[in-house]
Amino acid sequence: MPPAVVDTHCHYFSETTPEEARRLIARARSVGLTQALVCSARIGELAYAADGAIGEGLAFALGVHPFDAYIPVDEALHTLEDEVSRRKASPLFAAVGEIGLDFRKNVLAGIAERAGITPDEAKARQIDLFVRQLSLARRLDLPVSVHAVHAAGALLTALESVPGVRGVIHAYNGSLETARRLTGLGFKLGFGGALARPNAQKLRDLLAALDATDWVLETDCPWMPAPDALSGERRARSEPADIVRILSAAAAARGLTPESAALEALGNTHQAIPALVPKKLA
Repeated sequence: MPPAVVDTHCHYFSETTPEEARRLIARARSVGLTQALVCSARIGELAYAADGAIGEGLAFALGVHPFDAYIPVDEALHTLEDEVSRRKASPLFAAVGEIGLDFRKNVLAGIAERAGITPDEAKARQIDLFVRQLSLARRLDLPVSVHAVHAAGALLTALESVPGVRGVIHAYNGSLETARRLTGLGFKLGFGGALARPNAQKLRDLLAALDATDWVLETDCPWMPAPDALSGERRARSEPADIVRILSAAAAARGLTPESAALEALGNTHQAIPALVPKKLA
């Protein structure tokens, strides 16, 4: 029997039909997937992501991605809070996400162009949107799923400004020093298919250096490239079943058997996003 694994960050219903999503999820379940956190990718997909997840018995997160910071913050939050009000009674509503910061020049330039503001104003708007969603998560007593690219300093400042919020920094690939600060704030770090890339030794070394309590598994499916180094396939994007290949890569990096690594990740996932792992399995 394959070890039980949980995907802590995915977009299974993005750019696929419901029928195809069901087929891919069934395949993942056949190789060990027990639960997943389906995150809303863009503000126009809040209801679609939630409905898709509920239909498959999967957990879901609602949030405004930093790419959508071209929308005035009050307007974006009003849309989000309306959807939260519709979904808050669902036991599958597990987190606020995907939220965060992305300070890549092209991202800021794109937001600035769409909003008619400067790149610096786009950065400030991302920060405001992020902090206000952290506050929403604290009010709801829910964890968060966080996107953070080229924004380590601002990320730490924002998280420290809203103490008590827990969750996962997804697709983490920063420094060990920043990792220690993030885990010290109560966050887990998500690792995905990038672990299996031939040129990702630095990332594998980072995972190996973390404490046993610091990490979780994710696919970021379909946006993260598939872990082809393990699968031998040349698919451009990942699928839900890739979570077991990612588990194998994580286990190898940490010097564990897949079974031991899966147990370690399950316990960490329960701490970060309790709704994803029943207490009896943690």
